[in-house]
Amino acid sequence: MPRVGKILSEERTSQGVSLFDVSQNTHIRESFLTAIEESDFEALPSVGHTKGFVVSYAQHLGLDGNALAAAIADEMKPKQVKSRGAFDRAQQTDKTSTDRHEIPWKIVWALLAAIVLTGGVVWALTTFVFSDSAQTPKPPLKTITTIDTRDKDGDELDSTEEAYDEAFDFIEGQEDNGAEDVRGDRNNEDTP
Repeated sequence: MPRVGKILSEERTSQGVSLFDVSQNTHIRESFLTAIEESDFEALPSVGHTKGFVVSYAQHLGLDGNALAAAIADEMKPKQVKSRGAFDRAQQTDKTSTDRHEIPWKIVWALLAAIVLTGGVVWALTTFVFSDSAQTPKPPLKTITTIDTRDKDGDELDSTEEAYDEAFDFIEGQEDNGAEDVRGDRNNEDTP
């Protein structure tokens, strides 16, 4: 049986289809299509990918894709063993040379988590436990009392000074309950 690449190449040229057209319709790179036609298996990805490419390529040309995919898998086996062995040796050489310089990602992530957790604890302590509002109680709000210009009987007082006297008499009665003496020195104040 002729090689799969040759079968696909001859069918494509007999139909007058270019590799570019096949690439556009099957969404397979032209370099992979060329490698399949030339049986250049080293330029192709894995056997599974190549079989998928052959199925799409063959169906586009109207051929039996499954039969050609099985045939190309058989063609790739001897070459695959050689290339895989060389690949494995190269990979082992690279692995041994980079083992010493590999970053231990688990340790990095654990350190980052510890830093974030510590930052959260510090923030919570400074916000809720050690803040000024948590240690010192706030002073009570002061009540502003307006001076009523009426006496106890409800009659209008004659002057502002009489209103002050009535207010201070009221406040003096409240001082026993913890109110401040706000009278001050009334004699130095100018009254209207």
